[in-house]
Amino acid sequence: MQARSARSVPHRYFQRACFLLALLATSLFLGSCGEPGPKLVVLLVVDTLRADRLGCYGYEEIETPNIDRIAAEGVLYDNAMTTVPVTLPAMSSIFTGTYPPQHGVRDNGSYELSSSWTTLAETLKARGFSTGAFVSAAVLDPVHNLSQGFDVYDADVSMYYQPYSPLLAPIDDEIQGIERRAEVTVDRALEWLRTQDGNDAFLVVHLFDPHLPRDPPPPFRERYAEREYEAEIAYADQELGRLLESIDELRDLDDALIVFLADHGEGLGEHGETLHGDLLHEATTRVPLIVRGPGLPKGRRVSGVVRTVDVYPTVCAYLALPTPDAIVGSPLPELGLEPVGPPTTSARFRTTAYLETFRPRLTHGWCELRGLRTDRWKLIDGPRYELYDLDADRAELVDLADREPAVRDSLAKLLDRVALLAAHQGASTAGEVEIDDEMAEKLLSLGYVTPRGRRISSETGGERSLQSEKKGYLSATSVAMSPESLAVWLYAPEERGRALGLPHPAERVQAAQDRIVARSFYTSAVGLLEAGNAQEAAARFRIAFEKSPQFTDAYLGFVDAALRAGHREAAVECLKLAQKELASDERIATRLEGLLDGSE
Repeated sequence: MQARSARSVPHRYFQRACFLLALLATSLFLGSCGEPGPKLVVLLVVDTLRADRLGCYGYEEIETPNIDRIAAEGVLYDNAMTTVPVTLPAMSSIFTGTYPPQHGVRDNGSYELSSSWTTLAETLKARGFSTGAFVSAAVLDPVHNLSQGFDVYDADVSMYYQPYSPLLAPIDDEIQGIERRAEVTVDRALEWLRTQDGNDAFLVVHLFDPHLPRDPPPPFRERYAEREYEAEIAYADQELGRLLESIDELRDLDDALIVFLADHGEGLGEHGETLHGDLLHEATTRVPLIVRGPGLPKGRRVSGVVRTVDVYPTVCAYLALPTPDAIVGSPLPELGLEPVGPPTTSARFRTTAYLETFRPRLTHGWCELRGLRTDRWKLIDGPRYELYDLDADRAELVDLADREPAVRDSLAKLLDRVALLAAHQGASTAGEVEIDDEMAEKLLSLGYVTPRGRRISSETGGERSLQSEKKGYLSATSVAMSPESLAVWLYAPEERGRALGLPHPAERVQAAQDRIVARSFYTSAVGLLEAGNAQEAAARFRIAFEKSPQFTDAYLGFVDAALRAGHREAAVECLKLAQKELASDERIATRLEGLLDGSE
């Protein structure tokens, strides 16, 4: 298939208008033919959910009866891949059916999805559907423009978030405005659905609970003691069950098309990654994906690779609607669905999944990563190539890049072709949102650190990122112009991580994510100390500096708590330990001197 030139942004707006007019004509034709179509399309997204932590995916240590029921009554995809293990770009891909090199959203924080894209919500709205989205986290605030096409886009997280964890209780004020619990989002979604009175409706429900901060309600906290991640998943499953039960009361659930998936997974310690976003291993890129609806197979499992970008064209194929030309997704296999019009991508590329994460570069100044997933192989392109045979090594522990050079090189070429083909089908520059200090603090509480800065125009007329040794690389992308397109690689050849010798994220991720955990314990300890609980505050300050040995404030906080609790010797020992880690830190030295000479 010969690659087409990428559209300019003005051309993309024209193309979008033409598509919506064609869609309206199709809608009128189908309506005149009396085709009923489903009354309800429901897209359920659970944030930060690994596929291998659900009962229907074979995990026996958890109870997820409601998600398992969707699987039993539908088609489950064993190897569904997200585009990027970061919420905002991952959701942008789901809503547009395109890869990040196309829509240009490469991280959370300062990005805005271009209005030139025709989202799934816009496509269904043009078909006559009422459209409502109910999302649970500040990271999906309407300012990022994922709201386009929705009659209602409810992302209000201003209500009080009741902390249950003893760790979070002391920092009650600081965790407000970050997320809302699943029960609140489900209530809002049902309130909206009750107003539709039989209208065709597209409902999106996004639950954030498995993400940090993890704070499951008491019944689940006790049932899954010391397993907060799984407790949050079980809680989300309960609320999804309540949602589905209520939908069945309002309408016949058997007439609804339901698509269940996650935006990305979670590291949980594999390869040193406790959270997500910095690596491209299966723990964070493989997600659950289940489709259930009238006329579709039941109880079927599909082992081949599919992608979250396939959701958009699957819904459209089910409704006999065309999709925009720029989409790289295809209707999911074994559903018996065919696209309206010619397929947008060749069959060869439909069995591969493009992966990327630029967060290591944008946030930390480490090397960016791109990847390709096939049924058998995973290739990761970073400071070096990594190659994993997933048939024999599902945990990705044995790197075969040097032992299988022919496979490595073939997949490397295919990776570039897949990315370029996507960019040539259509690419737009993402807008930039100014992140204020309050939002930056919220993102930090979620484990995100988003740098800010300025952008400059490249000589080709697009926009490119500026290098900054201290703050990483700024969020910008460009329309694809050539095989060296910045839309695909974001950086010119001489600025890419491999060329600059930037470190592999795997070498740094554990320490960086330990600092995020340490900050949580430190903040909680400060709250406890202010509340007069010096003993417990000291214990949490200790955890903080043990997790992050360069954390000066954690040592000093421990000293304050120990002195207040009457443990002067413990305070001295802490400062001596700190001095070994931070020999040049004047605050540590001054504090130790004061305790030793009796001036403090």
